[in-house]
This record gives sequence, C-alpha cells and structure tokens, in this order.
Amino acid sequence: MTVSFCTFVDGLQAAILVGDGQPSINHCIFNGNEQAIVDSDGNAVATCDYNVFFNNGIDYSGEEPGAHDLFDTDPVFVHGPDGSYYLSQLVAGQQITSPCVDAGDPMMSIPYGTTRTDEIADIAPPDIGFHYPLTATPTPTPIPWMGTQVIMSSDRFKAGDQFKLDVFCMGNPGDQYAEMFVVLDVFGDFWFWPLWTPDLQGLLIALQPEQPVTFSILDFQWPHGDFGEVTGLKFWAAICRPGTFQAIGEIGWVEFGYY
Repeated sequence: MTVSFCTFVDGLQAAILVGDGQPSINHCIFNGNEQAIVDSDGNAVATCDYNVFFNNGIDYSGEEPGAHDLFDTDPVFVHGPDGSYYLSQLVAGQQITSPCVDAGDPMMSIPYGTTRTDEIADIAPPDIGFHYPLTATPTPTPIPWMGTQVIMSSDRFKAGDQFKLDVFCMGNPGDQYAEMFVVLDVFGDFWFWPLWTPDLQGLLIALQPEQPVTFSILDFQWPHGDFGEVTGLKFWAAICRPGTFQAIGEIGWVEFGYY
C-alpha cells in the first residue's frame, strides 16, 4: 500500500495507523494531529520519506523517520478556489513560499494537480502535500504592471474646462531611477516636456519600490478663444533606463482634441 501526496490536518487520532505489511508513506503533510504515523502492533515496517510535520502531538510512533522528512516545519497553508490547504507561493501572489514547495523527490512522478491558488500545474521537483484538481481554465497569475500610464481629465476640451495631465510611472523591481520622456504629438510634430520645445529632452526621476510614482505634467484652464475644432492630438510618455533609450515596460499615450 502506498500513501502519497496527502494532507492530514487536525486529526483527533492517528492520521495513519500502520498495521501489517510494508506500506510506503511519502510526500504527505501532517499538521495539528494528535498523532501522525503510528505502528499499531509492531508487525509492520513502513517506508517513510519526504513527509512534513508541524504541530502534531506525536510525529512517529513505532516507525522510522525518513532521511528527507521535515520536522517542526510550518507548511504555510492559504485558502484557494477549492479549499484551505493550498501552499503559499510568491509566484501565485502570496508574501512567502511554503517550505513544502519543490521539496519532494526529484525522481518522483508528479500528481496531476496543483498546490497553487492560481491553479497552475505542479512541475518537477514535486510539491509535498495534497494537489487540488486542475480546473478547465486556470486563472493566470497577475503580472505586475510596469512602464507609464497617461491620464487626462478629459479627451475633449472647450473654453473654461480644466485641463489636467498626469503620468504614472512604475519600474522593474530594483530600479531606483529612470529618465522620463513626455511628448506632445501634433500630427507628427513633437514637442518635448518639460520645456515643450522640439529638442529631445527628458527628466531623471526617482522610482518607488513596487508602487507607481505620479507626476503632474499640466494643470490649467483651457483658454477662451475661437480655435476651431481639432482632434487627433496625442501625448506620449515613457520611462527609460538612465543614459539609454531602452524603454521600461509599457509606453503610455492618450488622444485628445478641443472645440
């Protein structure tokens, strides 16, 4: 008999009571049980390895631990789409990665399933513990946004309207500085911020770790006068690695007009 890739939680008796034979117990998590693996009468010799134990009354009784077992090791469960015993993982959006992740025998066949809350299938080396069934359409892991986003107070302006242009900037993890470029595109003629001249120019900016930085580029009241109606004007914005024109992430833009 083989017991593998199971999770036993808060049992009031032995999670596994070994009787006769030579069972194999591997890749299981035992968390908060009165007893984990217990030999009932001494007639069985279980082969145990790659198991994780945490907060049990007794981990082993009458059986020998495996060389790759982990003791006093919190599996760090998180709630997911189908239950409460997924494993915390940075790649799935949690703050830390469970020590059970990739902790299994590299030569072991991997069960078809997942321990991740974003329901991405497990790959070698296997995770220890129960694997939830995969849904037909896995939920993709959110990819952090990087680059620039351009926000305007409107896309059509008339006399007296408040014209507000903001640029949100977000760099790669570890980026401290970037060179920001903002361009007014008037039907192929380009005017560069901050001086609004045709000369290529940017501004060195400081970035914040894992959060966007907001820059107010323009904020004024659209003037009175007969300017006719114009559409198809654009603002572009990008951040680049300092001293280069290598863009970081997305290049933001908006289109606007006036009447």
